[in-house]
Amino acid sequence: MVSPYVLSRRVLLAAVPGMIALAAPGSAKADDPATQRYICVASDCTPYIYDPVRGDPESGIPPGTPFAALPDDWFCPDCGASKADFIPLG
Repeated sequence: MVSPYVLSRRVLLAAVPGMIALAAPGSAKADDPATQRYICVASDCTPYIYDPVRGDPESGIPPGTPFAALPDDWFCPDCGASKADFIPLG
């Protein structure tokens, strides 16, 4: 079951066009694991978006690293949340 907070955040992100460039469902960006972005839904996050095209160089994650290939101990650089607190964006 998805928490009410996650649902309200999804509604907020969908309701504010241009706030974050969302990939349209069915687009190559949304369907391709190599380019699929993920957003942190932890309550205290800004929100942070993991983009595999950019990677996370500050954490030693090179550009081109898909979200699924991130180490299990990787965490959100903004709030410290685990990978489990991320959902696909778009």
